[in-house]
Amino acid sequence: MSSDTQVRQSNVDVLIIVSAIVEASLGHLASVMANRYQGAGPAGVIAADWMARFTKYGIKTRVVDKRSHKVFTGQADGLNPRSIEMFQSFNLAGKICSEANPMNEVSFWAPNESHGGIERGRRIPDTIPGISRYVQSVLHQGRIERHILDDMAEKSNGTMKIERGVLPESLEIDESLCEDDSAYPVKVGIRQLSEEESRPKLASKNGEVESGLYKSNLVKDEDDDVDFNPNVPVGDREIINAKYVIGADGAHSWVRRQLGFKMVGEGTDFVWGVVDGVPITNFPDIRCRAAIHSKAGSLMVIPREGALVRLYIQLNLQVDEGGHVDRSLITPKMLMDQAKAVFEPYTIDIPEILWYTGYQVGQRLTSEYAKNERVFIAGDACHTHSPKAGQGMNASMADTYNLAWKIGHVLAGHAPRSILKTYESERRPFAEHLIMNDAQLAKLFSGKPLSSAELNELGVDMKDFETVLERGISFFLGTSIEYFNSEATANGKDGRQQSKQELAKNVPIGQRFPSFQVVSQFDGRHQHLVDTMFANGQFSIVLFAGSMDNAVHRQRLQTIAQRLDSDDGVVSKHTPKDRQRDAVIDIKTVHCGVRTNVEVHDFPQPTIYPPGTYNKLYVDDVSYHAGHGEAYKNYGISKEDGAIVVVRPDHFVGLITSLDGEGMDEVEKYFDHLLTTVPAGQRNSAKDIKIIPQPVV
Repeated sequence: MSSDTQVRQSNVDVLIIVSAIVEASLGHLASVMANRYQGAGPAGVIAADWMARFTKYGIKTRVVDKRSHKVFTGQADGLNPRSIEMFQSFNLAGKICSEANPMNEVSFWAPNESHGGIERGRRIPDTIPGISRYVQSVLHQGRIERHILDDMAEKSNGTMKIERGVLPESLEIDESLCEDDSAYPVKVGIRQLSEEESRPKLASKNGEVESGLYKSNLVKDEDDDVDFNPNVPVGDREIINAKYVIGADGAHSWVRRQLGFKMVGEGTDFVWGVVDGVPITNFPDIRCRAAIHSKAGSLMVIPREGALVRLYIQLNLQVDEGGHVDRSLITPKMLMDQAKAVFEPYTIDIPEILWYTGYQVGQRLTSEYAKNERVFIAGDACHTHSPKAGQGMNASMADTYNLAWKIGHVLAGHAPRSILKTYESERRPFAEHLIMNDAQLAKLFSGKPLSSAELNELGVDMKDFETVLERGISFFLGTSIEYFNSEATANGKDGRQQSKQELAKNVPIGQRFPSFQVVSQFDGRHQHLVDTMFANGQFSIVLFAGSMDNAVHRQRLQTIAQRLDSDDGVVSKHTPKDRQRDAVIDIKTVHCGVRTNVEVHDFPQPTIYPPGTYNKLYVDDVSYHAGHGEAYKNYGISKEDGAIVVVRPDHFVGLITSLDGEGMDEVEKYFDHLLTTVPAGQRNSAKDIKIIPQPVV
């Protein structure tokens, strides 16, 4: 990189470095071949969509991508229920689920010793019934990213876009500036690539079949898959001075290498292939997730959108320690020959393979997640594992869903930089757990069934395999992730603030806030409570106020409302005067009893429901059209005692406490520790509330 005086410079609050490698599928053959979209990697697009929501505070974010819009089929496609809940917070779940294929069942197949082929054993639900409103689903990564990027453009009023064909060349951190909130301590040098440089030299085809081998971990890292941008002069160089950098640039992360972080872990000699296409088969479970162990090897069936199916096929290939398999051996014919052997006595053929690849099973975790809380890595840059449990895209998106809102609050002046330390303290334990489970599952997937194992070979007891998969489902669904090692979670560990878990028995502290149906006090509409908490950076204080038929309960709520309305109350203390009243902390009330026995004006105002807002007040009562949600019962909250639940912007539970003065002390203590206290003369005041139009989310 030339010296700073020879290149143009710019300042940016957040720089997101991504790597796009996807093509969208609309679910049928013609669409697969005709509809191609530009992505930016799952971790990168979630970070970008979060930051788009903070542009209203003048925060500037740039997203640069070295890779091409000449994107390819294949890549990730599995969505766990937690990811779909996350999309719902962006108001995207409806769009994505309308295209996705839900997976309702897992079937287990094992050798039949009498005829030598395979036979079905057990069937279990693919998603634990009742654990979420959503089930595990499958949709191509490209379509998912397309929806998120469209949302990013909309929420940023068109100011954010992906800058493609941009190669990062240097990264420097001035550590003397890292504690200065107004400084730009990170310098990233970038260069606009030429059209010749943009051509992916290793992109290959076998006839008309798209090959993902050059993207897989069977080959060494390549840095030349990029796109030419004619709008910027070739060779144009720029120094970007950034406050924060997010490296969401994949398993061979350039950002990670610049920081000197190491990936720690082990690979195995298990090699698997992947095939996408529309099968012709008499296998009865081709539209279910099927885990097959046979004497010929193992295979997993993943039914995708439309008539597409993905096959994960164990290959009989040897890999030298630390080396890469000869990828020329992996051909569509070889993959299908192996698949046919596994499916015996059933037949299968895929006349037109749309994409194929190969990968080597391994589990690795980065040595560090962040440098000086100024440069962060996320997604595959932090952790790599097998695709068996469908966690690659889900885990990557969850990383930046956790990180980006924290950066946004710091830049908006709502939170101190210390909150950024919770990114690694929360996400690393999850990744460690993921890698442990994945290693166990991958070993069982790749092993031979016990009945056919020779002496000293890895043998798999099919009952053990089914048990491990069944027990791991809750974790792989993403609904049981717990942020136990975090200053943003009041779980009493390591001397931290202690929640009163007994007041909301079914709302685990540090886990995602489950959602149950409530009814709007204003208009009788039924909706899920979490659907009223959009991803816009707000913390939510949910007051489970009990029955308003009870005079004691009404007075209790009135006392809490007066405290919330105070200029020294928790909302005013942490909300600058130039912000909307609920910009940082939102207040929602869920009472119980009969909705028609009380009127809206019976409730304290203005904090509970300031004029012009109608998404603050709900009742746990029967609806006209969807029955009774029984929210109090499902949350494990007493209708007599009530509770206060603090929900973070990422919908994880930060605090559970009592609905009284002592509980409000705990609420204030939680936010005083986590957020910035605004000086008295600069605070938002309940007296200043004005009628404002409801935002379109």
